[in-house]
Amino acid sequence: MAASRGAIAPTKINYETRPRAASDLGYEVEFVVDAMSATAAEEHDFAVARTFPRFGRVTTTQDYR
Repeated sequence: MAASRGAIAPTKINYETRPRAASDLGYEVEFVVDAMSATAAEEHDFAVARTFPRFGRVTTTQDYR
């Protein structure tokens, strides 16, 4: 599933696999968590709290630099 510019992409599909690979390659990764969605709120919340911090910086659209 490809996300188009400005679209909200599912958390589990796009924002776990690709950032993990980018982090492994040495890229700095940022997760703008209020610009993502998931099929269930619990999935999103778990990824934000447990998975994303392992691979990069977690931020919001307001705080994104």
